[in-house]
Amino acid sequence: MLPLLVAAAVLVGVAGYGWMRYSAQAPAPVSVRPIMLGSMPVGGAAPAANPHAADFDQIAAMTDKLVAKLKERPQDAEGWAMLARTYGVLERYPEAVVAFEKAIALRGDDNVLRADYAQARALAGLPPDSRGAAVAIPVTKPLMAASIGQTVSGTVVLAPALMKQANPEDVVFVFARPSEGSRMPLALLRKQVKDLPIVFTLDDSMAMSPASTLSQAGRVVVGARISKSGSAMPEKGDLAGQSAPVVVGTKGLKIQISDVVMQ
Repeated sequence: MLPLLVAAAVLVGVAGYGWMRYSAQAPAPVSVRPIMLGSMPVGGAAPAANPHAADFDQIAAMTDKLVAKLKERPQDAEGWAMLARTYGVLERYPEAVVAFEKAIALRGDDNVLRADYAQARALAGLPPDSRGAAVAIPVTKPLMAASIGQTVSGTVVLAPALMKQANPEDVVFVFARPSEGSRMPLALLRKQVKDLPIVFTLDDSMAMSPASTLSQAGRVVVGARISKSGSAMPEKGDLAGQSAPVVVGTKGLKIQISDVVMQ
């Protein structure tokens, strides 16, 4: 069961990275999720007959796209960190080490990134390196439910003018990210257009990393993106919308998907 949960988490995580590329052109400080994850609820379609193979095939395909993006943007620290932890889920540990080294070269002061790098080296059978964190962050314990009030909730709707541009099976990603600094999501949820309007509550159980959670943030931006192709990377024709910055604990948000990605 754990490989399926990890795979699902990475699918949503890469999608969150894709949203970051749409919402901010300049690279932001990296905040990475450890290679291994505990439970993370992910909505969406029912599993395929062989869900493990299906999820890992999707991850492999998304990895190829991310590699291509990084050839165009080699200074993107968040992209290298995402690629590294995706390689980790695919158990391609030597490649994960190389990607982590590129991320650390760009963002060497991130202790979570350095802890992930140390873990990747160990899994690849390599000796410790000075770039690894001295104390690794625990990464296998499932995230606990959020404390009372440490959530953001509301409803995602699709603007009437865009309804004809979305199909029922299109994927909808709902997320919260810091209003300042890193644009990597603090909480992520995956649904489908047929689930709209989506009533959501984002909390720490949906975090990408126990070191970067919603309850630790003061103000966040909540948004949603419809992926028409199911790809984690934003594509021309995707539909998106987001809130203004809000404090954690806000309820009753209305996120309207009303913009068309034009990149």
